[in-house]
Amino acid sequence: MGNPLCHFEIVANNNNNAKAFYDQVFDWDIIPLAIPGHMDIDTKTGSDGSSGPPGVLKEGSPDLLVFFEVENIDTTLVNVQTAGGSVAVPKTPYVKGGFYAIFKDPDNVMVGIYEDSVEVEGK
Repeated sequence: MGNPLCHFEIVANNNNNAKAFYDQVFDWDIIPLAIPGHMDIDTKTGSDGSSGPPGVLKEGSPDLLVFFEVENIDTTLVNVQTAGGSVAVPKTPYVKGGFYAIFKDPDNVMVGIYEDSVEVEGK
């Protein structure tokens, strides 16, 4: 099974701006927690559409680098730029297969994305 993402924290200058950005890019459900300055992130990636790995959005000095699997890196990078982010590392072949890229959100938090690309014969 490997080591799937099991928890992550995104630290941003402004939770409301970060929430708007990640809602637009990934369509996550992000809701305030009882802890001031913290929000719960539901990536909706569970096998039955339920919550996936638990995540927290909190205010502070921007920090984090984790990778999220996406269906199409090119489309995701367009969404990033449309939402106000920028590409830090363009789509790059990964040595073990697939592709990765790294983008910066509007607070310059770097986030990695990974596309598991399988070559299909004849295409």
